[in-house]
Amino acid sequence: MSDYGRNHASPLTAEEPQPVAYYCRGCGGPLPQGSPARFHPECLKADKRRRIAERRQRETQQFHKWLRRCRCPECGATLERLTQVNP
Repeated sequence: MSDYGRNHASPLTAEEPQPVAYYCRGCGGPLPQGSPARFHPECLKADKRRRIAERRQRETQQFHKWLRRCRCPECGATLERLTQVNP
């Protein structure tokens, strides 16, 4: 009969396990022990600002793309050109 599958403490794991270190997704620095967060508070704010800026830039690009497709019914000029001339 072999000892496979039995729950005996092996001599290699007799030491106390080292605590697992978690790292911030923003700066890569270590997070405090026991913290459920994935970011430092200041890194979270910076990440949110970056994501909001990216979203606004994407929305602006989509809006200008839509404006290029729209045309004035009277003269046929694109609305993007008209908005640049008369802000």
